[in-house]
Amino acid sequence: MKLKVEHDIFCTSIDYLETELSPSESNAEHLCFAEVVRKACTYYESGREGRNQLLKCRTYKQEDYQFLREMLFEAVFWSRSEEDRPSLEEGLSYDYTKHVLIDFGKRKGDIAVIAEIDGERAGAAFIRYWNDSENIRGYLSEDVPVLVIGVAEGFRNQGVGSALLKSLKNESIKNGILKISLCVTKTNVAYQLYKKQDFKIVEDIGDSYNMLWEAEDSLTLK
Repeated sequence: MKLKVEHDIFCTSIDYLETELSPSESNAEHLCFAEVVRKACTYYESGREGRNQLLKCRTYKQEDYQFLREMLFEAVFWSRSEEDRPSLEEGLSYDYTKHVLIDFGKRKGDIAVIAEIDGERAGAAFIRYWNDSENIRGYLSEDVPVLVIGVAEGFRNQGVGSALLKSLKNESIKNGILKISLCVTKTNVAYQLYKKQDFKIVEDIGDSYNMLWEAEDSLTLK
């Protein structure tokens, strides 16, 4: 609300600069400044409209498989600079990534959801069961599936991650899955999101936390 009020006051001030000041040489700089800020106000409005786009989540389809691979890549390499990032195929060929999505959808407990903004895929989240001999970061035990979540670069900071988590937890409950684990680096801003979504720290593993979500007895999600 404060931002909206400041925006309105700011633009009103610019209206004054444009209408009350004469286009004399002494006022040229003021009018030039007014035009710059007018463009900034327009940018603000367009950005606000963008944030009102339709965000929804749906269940995974087999044709989403390539996108799921891309979101796995984002989940693993999101923090790397462009210069330090491997290509998609190289990144998903490493020992710690190449097995993650093999035959996804064919194993019991494979669940994924896709987030869309105005019909365009914006992110994905999935869970999968692992075991002591084959697993990924965030693994706790064979009876708790591990979460992986990724948001496409152009759709971050728009509520996609929160929507994905809520949708995935709902789908998990529908399938009788009442616990989900994950691993998050301590410096990752997503840590605060996981806390808000009721994931609790169960292990401190150096630079990361293993976290666990457990469905409430009422099965009511926040």
